[in-house]
Amino acid sequence: MTRQRLVALLSLLTAVTLTAVTLWFVSPQIIAALPYRVKSRLPAAVVYLAVTPPPATALPAPVAPAPPPAVVPAIILPTTSS
Repeated sequence: MTRQRLVALLSLLTAVTLTAVTLWFVSPQIIAALPYRVKSRLPAAVVYLAVTPPPATALPAPVAPAPPPAVVPAIILPTTSS
């Protein structure tokens, strides 16, 4: 295989891979935007991918706010004036 053919083949494989990855991540938005008459003809597994929210465990747990720092009252001592 010549170098020119190898470069062309690798370029083609890269383009196909990038297209497939892009479609994989964009397809839920595309499916969700389809009108009902088209969506009703899709297999249930495809529609399930587009409308199912991620599980609750996929999100980080909420963190309670930190309590405010304790305020220590200043003790005012009487001063003696001379």
